[in-house]
Amino acid sequence: MRIEQLIPIRFGRLRGEPLTLRPGLNLICGPNESGKSTYAALIRFLLYGFSSQAKSKQNPLPEKRSGFRAGLKKRSI
Repeated sequence: MRIEQLIPIRFGRLRGEPLTLRPGLNLICGPNESGKSTYAALIRFLLYGFSSQAKSKQNPLPEKRSGFRAGLKKRSI
């Protein structure tokens, strides 16, 4: 699977700011508070279903009422 685009609808501070990725290695650079770590958390959330910040191993998924919404555009290789 190759991720072509991350689409955060409502994830952390990201609100509909898609991130397009190209084939190969992609670097996400930017000033502090620009969303770099949030995009990394979004990738982990979309691939594994939980955040790296999850404290409880019993319920690693965010609560439904928390309002996380995101998607990704992928291509099978």
